[in-house]
Amino acid sequence: MSEVKLQSQLRAAFAFQCIDKASKSMLQSELKELRSYIQKMPAMIQMNGFGQTVAFYKAHMGQQKGAIAYQMLYSWLSTWLKEQEIFKQDLMQAICEGSMHQYQLATTETQALLAWLVKFARAYIKSEE
Repeated sequence: MSEVKLQSQLRAAFAFQCIDKASKSMLQSELKELRSYIQKMPAMIQMNGFGQTVAFYKAHMGQQKGAIAYQMLYSWLSTWLKEQEIFKQDLMQAICEGSMHQYQLATTETQALLAWLVKFARAYIKSEE
């Protein structure tokens, strides 16, 4: 018999895998940046919009400071939204070419995923507080 899981459980499992893998493979300085960017992203989406926030994160993937953390978070969002069959192509391309319904669904789904990423980042990534 196959187990039925809630969408929230699937999000939590995906977020946990992301944070767990990152915490085992990244330097502490990179993890601090990742934690910070994860915590800031929900508010950025609320204030600036989903597309603008994703574009900001994609633009910063080429920067010297925080490039790995920006790349990782962008990749996680892209992977999750593809797995949920909201988008099929590159995240930025999908945002530009997708329908209003896809955009709204992606925004809602991203905020829900970020809620779990924030919780796990706080639990598993140490800060200097």
